Amino acid sequence: MRKIILSGGPSTGKTTTFELLKEAYKDAFFVEEAAEIVIKRELAKQEKNPDYEPIMPVTKFRKFAQLVIEQQLASEEAIPNDAELVFLDRSFIDNLGYLAINGVPELVPEVHNHTRDSWIYISLLL
Repeated sequence: MRKIILSGGPSTGKTTTFELLKEAYKDAFFVEEAAEIVIKRELAKQEKNPDYEPIMPVTKFRKFAQLVIEQQLASEEAIPNDAELVFLDRSFIDNLGYLAINGVPELVPEVHNHTRDSWIYISLLL
């Protein structure tokens, strides 16, 4: 299995590239960005219950980071064993960077344990 990770800062074209790759590699497996999944899920909870305060990166980063780690793990565990080519919109490597920037060192060992797979890392920069 080859894993290709798209990484980069906000608005550098990761998701656009990811969508183009879906068109070009129809037989590949694609893993959506975990943080985006978590944000959408949290906003959906708030939509159902207006009193719910969503766990977001700008207000509750530690809790948000834990949810992203859990989602990333679940998303990667869902990769079929027979997948030959996998594209990921961000990965655990990105989580390490955001944990460092936001001063959450206690989660680094947990994330680091999930970065031992072989992969190809593509960083998109503007």
